[in-house]
Amino acid sequence: MNKCKLFLLTLFVVLLCGTGCAVWPEPGPTTSWLKRPGFFPSPINNQTVQLDIAILERNLGDPFLNHELWQNTDEMIVDLDCKAAVENNGFRVGQIVGMTPGKLLDLLKSKRYCSNPRTRLLASGNTVPLYLSPVLPRSDFMVQLGKEPHEEALDQARFCLDVKATLTADNKTRLNFTPKVEHGEPMLPFHPDPAEQRWIMRVEKPCKTYAELAWDVVLAPGEFLIIGAILPKERTLGHRSFVQEDGQPVQRLLVLRTNRAPQGGDSSEPTLEDLARNHPSPCLAVQASMTQIRARGE
Repeated sequence: MNKCKLFLLTLFVVLLCGTGCAVWPEPGPTTSWLKRPGFFPSPINNQTVQLDIAILERNLGDPFLNHELWQNTDEMIVDLDCKAAVENNGFRVGQIVGMTPGKLLDLLKSKRYCSNPRTRLLASGNTVPLYLSPVLPRSDFMVQLGKEPHEEALDQARFCLDVKATLTADNKTRLNFTPKVEHGEPMLPFHPDPAEQRWIMRVEKPCKTYAELAWDVVLAPGEFLIIGAILPKERTLGHRSFVQEDGQPVQRLLVLRTNRAPQGGDSSEPTLEDLARNHPSPCLAVQASMTQIRARGE
């Protein structure tokens, strides 16, 4: 009887939670976090990071995503100690400098090219996965750790970046990015804990994490960061993360911006920028509209 109850409980949890790793793009805005196990909104205080996230998708080889946009970025934002490894593995990272390009703002507002912009709130020092691809039936790619590259071949692969956000003393946010690939079938949510003589629930998929390829960037509130692929570096981890060649070939670009939760007790009426920093906050597309309105002086 106990085994029967355990089976029914396991089945219920699988039905409730098991699809969370197989959806592309990651569903729902901030207000839906409570519906997804393991993600709960952080209390808003001066140790809360607001992370605005968008993924743009265009035809493979798009001139704007590969050339024009990068003319407005600082690609030296990644430390030199990490930059070579990041680029050797096909990742391209840059911070937007100066005024945000109008074409980027237009893409962020487009439902066709930016289908799921969202905001995440997390306590300083916490980590969140950012999914870059759908689940792919089979994926093979090269990873270069040190001087020698090696082959990876994974079934049911989904590429992502684990992002750790930490507030700094000078009102900025340090973001640490670690490439990761989930693969295989979801593992059963219940696992034995012999030390405690009990079962614990852990909803996850097998994954390969490449800690040796991690890199840091530091952003001031409101600054944009973009991450994409170096197209000539085919079959690298970065290329596979952002480029999908099956069917209609497409490439993606990750766009991020950070803010800190509002501080102080000022009770005056909030400005548009105050509202953009509060929870629930507008997604990147809405903030892009605000930016254009302010640029026109309306």
